[in-house]
Formats: sequence, C-alpha cells, structure tokens
Amino acid sequence: MRPAKDLRDLAALRDALRDRQRADEEAERLRREAEAAAERERTLFARSIGAVLPMRTPPLPPLQRARPEPRPRQRERDDRAVLAESIGAAFNAETLLETDDELSFRRPGVGVDVVRKLRRGVWAVQAEVDLHG
Repeated sequence: MRPAKDLRDLAALRDALRDRQRADEEAERLRREAEAAAERERTLFARSIGAVLPMRTPPLPPLQRARPEPRPRQRERDDRAVLAESIGAAFNAETLLETDDELSFRRPGVGVDVVRKLRRGVWAVQAEVDLHG
C-alpha cells in the first residue's frame, strides 16, 4: 500500500478494511453453516441406521479363479491344415514304390532315372558345400 497523504486516504483505507472484515465474517459464517449442515447429515444418518457393531471377522478376500490351461491354437490350426492337405492332395501309389529306406527329395522336373543313377554311383561327386558353418 502506498502511504496516506491526507484524511481522505485514511477514510478510504478504513472503508476498505471494514469491507474486508465484513467479507471475512461472511465467509466464516458460511463455513460454520456448512459444518452445521454436515453435522446434521451425520446425525440423521446415525439415527436412521441405528446402533452398529463392528464385524468380528475380517472379510474374506475375493476368490481367485483358476486360469485355464493354455492351448496351442496355432499348432492345432497347422495340424488341421496338414491333415486337410494330405487328405485333399492327389495320392499316387507309384511314388511309394519308387522310394527305399532313405528319405529323399526330387524336385519336379527331375526324372526318376537321375535319382537312380545318383544312388548307384554312376556319377561321381565333384564338389561339396559345407552348410554347417
């Protein structure tokens, strides 16, 4: 605040202080009324429910449901797809007759005679590729 220079400034200061005091008193009155209303609500609630006793045993925690076992759904889908493909594919009994004790693969377009000549050793191995490292 700036210093008062004459009596009019003091009168204005007195009026401002009086207004501030009235506002503080009004705020205090409203706070007390709100407290009284809250106390009336608590009293009304206590009267309406009557006397209460605390629980003797603590409440039980909620039951934990057992989680279901995980299912390998993708593997099941793969198995079904393989089964459907094996059943749906054209089956040729002659392919079983062309096999022996070893597993082998013949790319389409490579004749049976090529595989037979390789097994009999007609062609010699000229180079090897080590795929392990």
